[in-house]
Amino acid sequence: MDDRPCAHLSWREVNCRDGTPYPTKWHNTRLIALTEMFESFREYVGNKPLIIGSCYRTPSWNRKQGGAPQSQHVQGKAIDIHCPSGIPLNEFHSMAKSFAQSNLIEIVGGLGWYEWGVHMDVRTRRKHRMAFWNKAPMGTLLHDIRNA
Repeated sequence: MDDRPCAHLSWREVNCRDGTPYPTKWHNTRLIALTEMFESFREYVGNKPLIIGSCYRTPSWNRKQGGAPQSQHVQGKAIDIHCPSGIPLNEFHSMAKSFAQSNLIEIVGGLGWYEWGVHMDVRTRRKHRMAFWNKAPMGTLLHDIRNA
């Protein structure tokens, strides 16, 4: 895991966008779970290249981005994945939800839909329930398929 955190993620993609490295103390725990989830999801969507918007965030960078105070990004447990070209966004959202729900080991703890793609995280599920939210604009197809 020295050159890259996993086969299809670079350290630049995993580190905070303010230049702060992903915390070393989480390399053998949270980062392993996060990269395993990412690689499994990448395979699930047909091994298409995925663009990462954000992974680890420092508290100050998270505030600047408008992130939730208890964001999973600050915990080193989240990754934002932009919709790959060639896949309609509503289909990408549905694929992410199907992947998260079909995952027998429940590695996906949180899934959020956005206009740019999906947020996925490896938080611990409560009562085997995944946290799910939809931040697509009201009145759009993406908003209306919230319960798809």
